[in-house]
Amino acid sequence: MHEITYLQPRSAFKVGILLYGILTLVALVIMFLVTFIMALVNGQTAASFTPPLFLLLSPLFYALLGALLLVVTALIYNLIAAKFGGLKIKINKA
Repeated sequence: MHEITYLQPRSAFKVGILLYGILTLVALVIMFLVTFIMALVNGQTAASFTPPLFLLLSPLFYALLGALLLVVTALIYNLIAAKFGGLKIKINKA
């Protein structure tokens, strides 16, 4: 068994910004399609449902927020792991 005793905050930020950025882009595509279909059904334009500025800024906002929260989580994990021990994992060699 191996133990994870430290998470590097810079690494957590890098993973977080990519992870939350990609997830937000996927969610935005789905949301845009749903609002576009709703607009067509109601006889309106899609622009009246989804502001363009929201579509541009939300991936950046959520990616940055998610990355910062992951850094805070890594720092808290490091404090807990130093005091009580880290996660124990088993790694199998392929």
